[in-house]
Amino acid sequence: MSGYPYTERDLLIEPEKYSFCDCSAPDFLDSYRENRAEAIRKIEVLCGKLPEEAPKADVFDMTLLKRFEISKRLDKADYDNDIKLITSASYALSARCLSVGKPELLICFNTLLKMNDSLISAAYERLSGEQLILFAFSLMNELKIFEELVNENH
Repeated sequence: MSGYPYTERDLLIEPEKYSFCDCSAPDFLDSYRENRAEAIRKIEVLCGKLPEEAPKADVFDMTLLKRFEISKRLDKADYDNDIKLITSASYALSARCLSVGKPELLICFNTLLKMNDSLISAAYERLSGEQLILFAFSLMNELKIFEELVNENH
């Protein structure tokens, strides 16, 4: 995962600002895709085969999106003890992204990418089996949205 630098440190402890991110390297997008695929493979190793259908997503409050974009945190809770909030929020956001119009899709994707970076960067052992499954579906939805946005612009 060395070509995608945004998951190399624990972003729940040391948030990334994403200011002036360099994504101009020729292999950056391939590294991003591989980063996500590797995360899904790790989850499958921990959980076994993923269910065919995604779990039902909770309703995602868009104020949560705004709060995350400002602070790069979802709550002042101690993430070492409770990262269920960010896991559930990430999955709920990915489900919401799939149901919104095009301008909102890019905004949602931007936040979803950052949330999932935060979860990839954190220790997988901190998530329960149910949280890992939600996280895997969030990553899969993120990749679907990414491909939709790429295909739309080519």
